Amino acid sequence: MQRGFGYEGIDVVKIGVMMGFISILLVYVIYGINVGKQMGDKVYTTMADAELETNNANLRSLSYSKVILPTAAVYSLTQYNSTEIHDLTCFICDDVHGKYELISDSPCLLEHLQGRVKLETIYDEMLGQYHLFIYPYSYTVKFDANGGSGRMASQEFIYDDYTGSTSGKGQSLTKNTYYKQGYNFAGWSITKGGNVTYTNGQKVENLVLFGEFTLYAVWTQ
Repeated sequence: MQRGFGYEGIDVVKIGVMMGFISILLVYVIYGINVGKQMGDKVYTTMADAELETNNANLRSLSYSKVILPTAAVYSLTQYNSTEIHDLTCFICDDVHGKYELISDSPCLLEHLQGRVKLETIYDEMLGQYHLFIYPYSYTVKFDANGGSGRMASQEFIYDDYTGSTSGKGQSLTKNTYYKQGYNFAGWSITKGGNVTYTNGQKVENLVLFGEFTLYAVWTQ
């Protein structure tokens, strides 16, 4: 008479299935730990680089000079050295007179943490503290297909002069690579449904003080 598995055989099968499941689970856990470690290392490296860049830009080394730094790095600099800074004058907030504020106030840099700025640091011997001056340096132009197809990368523009004056040189817009079936590209508009403001590849300057500026493709049949 042939014997079946019986209860003992079934238990062995269950244990085997469970062990297999646990093995697979362990593989995923180990894989997850490794991926997490790699991501953590990458984040740590990025933060370390940012911190190094900010620490290198200490106030003493920057005194009586103008340097180009990411706005986020300047913000970190003001927070790290807040006791040594008396005030900050920002020519992004007020491009003519500058927005003046004590460093104990909430720095206006939080309002425009994009792109790069020109930082001037001056030491006041009577106060024993620093005066910081922030000038606009660069902004980003984004291109919108506005119903067309294709891809275009954003373009960084250097602000010509914080007073707003123009040199006549400008910087050429990236040539259009968008397309739309049955339509011709006419140029760029500053609004989604507007008329042509800038032609293809036209030289422009000082479109904005900071941040991002979007141009929309204009199509004609």
